[in-house]
Amino acid sequence: MSLPTASGEGARLIRTTPYAVGLRLRAARRARGMTQVQATRAWAAVTGDAAPTQAFIAKCETARRRITSAEIAVFSTIYRLPKDWIMAPRPLVGRS
Repeated sequence: MSLPTASGEGARLIRTTPYAVGLRLRAARRARGMTQVQATRAWAAVTGDAAPTQAFIAKCETARRRITSAEIAVFSTIYRLPKDWIMAPRPLVGRS
C-alpha cells in the first residue's frame, strides 16, 4: 500500500487540521481500494452497529463534519493504520 506523503512533485501543504485529517482518511480509503459505500459496510462490521451513510464518510473526508476520537479509532481499524497517522500534525498530501 502506497500512501501520499508531504513531499514530492505536486505536493501541497494544507493548514487546517480537519481538512488534513479528511484528506488522510480519503487517501487511506483509496489506498485500500475501498469505495465510500464499502467503508460504511466495514464500519458496521467493526462496530456491530448499523452502517453509517455514504454521506457520513463523504462529510468526514471533506471536513464538513467533526470527527470524534472514537470515530478516528474506527477509521484506524477499518483502514489498518495507526491513529497517529490519521491525526498527524503535519498535513500530507499529494494529488488524489
